[in-house]
Amino acid sequence: MRVKDDAQALSVDSAAKSTHVYRTIKDMVIGRALAPGVQINIEDVAASLRVSRTPVREALIRLSCEELIETAPGKGFFVRKRSWDELRSDYEFAYMLLRCAIEGNIVAFNSEGLRRPLAFGSMAERNAASVANAMFLEALYDRIASLAGNVHSMRGVRAFIDRTKHFRDLVFEHPEHAPTVAATTRDLFEWLQSHNLEASLSALRTIAVLKNSYIGELAREDATAPGASPTPKDI
Repeated sequence: MRVKDDAQALSVDSAAKSTHVYRTIKDMVIGRALAPGVQINIEDVAASLRVSRTPVREALIRLSCEELIETAPGKGFFVRKRSWDELRSDYEFAYMLLRCAIEGNIVAFNSEGLRRPLAFGSMAERNAASVANAMFLEALYDRIASLAGNVHSMRGVRAFIDRTKHFRDLVFEHPEHAPTVAATTRDLFEWLQSHNLEASLSALRTIAVLKNSYIGELAREDATAPGASPTPKDI
């Protein structure tokens, strides 16, 4: 019995380590602490996190399935460079999933736990509002996806949220674009609360159109932004 208990404990510990490694690398990729195109050295990551190579490799394979990491034969793992055309496609696909969820079950929308974020005011307030509005929109997307009651739709929307985080942050940091998207997001939230199907779909589409119109401009600004890209040794 003791042997069985020890084996179960080791299994739980291994799973916990694997999840920790996966979450750590994923957070750094999503947050751009690991820049697109950077090679991830398994040995360096394993040493930094004080784990074996196995959970690191498992995490990278899992992240490659989520299209956050890519592999190059004979070279290893790299943070995936996502083109702005792919970003446009991501928004169109997510819009389709969210629209279907709203059309199918808007009456089940529940706003419990969702709090409307800060308005944009002074510079200090804008910085806080940028973070709060980005997080609110992510939570709202996730809540809408849950209306579908379909695990595949929910996973698709959550993958979209991860892949587009950097762009969403750029939008909410922009002095002109942020207030517009934030106001439309608040409209969407209010229409969902009142279960107004037509107005909710209109607001959702407006957000998608606005984001699509900003992509080219923000891509150019992001490409010329100062600052060096961190390396995997910064983990």
